[in-house]
Amino acid sequence: MTRVIVSGAGGKLAGPIIDAVIAADDLELAGLYNPNRAGQQQSGVEISGDPGAADGDVVVAWRSEGQDGS
Repeated sequence: MTRVIVSGAGGKLAGPIIDAVIAADDLELAGLYNPNRAGQQQSGVEISGDPGAADGDVVVAWRSEGQDGS
């Protein structure tokens, strides 16, 4: 079982990613991270503002086009 942490929780792209993790037989949602939404809930899991609070195997994070200056 791969434990997944989703960064950017509470944002518009996080919902489908979290749903996919929950639906997958070989993935477990280990935590949610977003310092701007800490304390809120998404899919029954509290969003943390501490990037080290959850213990997972992978972190799913993304950027909108152009966020890296390109």
